[in-house]
Amino acid sequence: MRCFLFLFPLTLWATVNEPLQLKWLSGYRNDHIHFNEGEFKQIQLWENGLSFKVIHRDLTFYAKGSGSALGPENSWALDGTSYAGYAVNLTVDREYMVAAIPLVGFSGHYEIISSYRQTWYGPFIGASFYIDPGKSLFFEVGYAYHWLHLRLHTETLKNNDSGNHGQSGWAELGWKLSPLWSLGATGTIEYYFSKEPLKLRFTSISVLFTIGRQL
Repeated sequence: MRCFLFLFPLTLWATVNEPLQLKWLSGYRNDHIHFNEGEFKQIQLWENGLSFKVIHRDLTFYAKGSGSALGPENSWALDGTSYAGYAVNLTVDREYMVAAIPLVGFSGHYEIISSYRQTWYGPFIGASFYIDPGKSLFFEVGYAYHWLHLRLHTETLKNNDSGNHGQSGWAELGWKLSPLWSLGATGTIEYYFSKEPLKLRFTSISVLFTIGRQL
């Protein structure tokens, strides 16, 4: 009982607020696709995107959209993700802050490589940790588990089914240049896999530089 009494004021008074921030992301992306009819290795792309994030009285909202191109074999991709979460300050009355953010969201991913086309989309749950040491640096790491619907089209194969799964993780390092501007770098990895008999495995790794502006 004492434990619950301790947590109640923690969530009531240790409110987390972060202003709405717009970020431009740009950098390198590498995709790998393997399925029972073939394989695409080292699909190298240049990814550009925008993200929005705000934390208002512990409620967290995030959205990101990006496009990737310049890969071999006329390949390009479109990706979008959004989530809502609840930020819990784990370091009340400290000069630094560590916030745990359980979250739920939805993502969609489309990619075309010549005549090969794939679309993954579906909900996910996960969590992230936001760490602000109280100076100019800040960090964030996160993980999500996905339930996915897959649409696949090739010259010889069409597939459209649900019941697929995936995992994703991300890490960000940022530097606050001023109260309004920030620079940073973020890395993400996504691994999606379909059920038999297709046995499609999709892995995407990206390293992006960011420029942030509070609005």
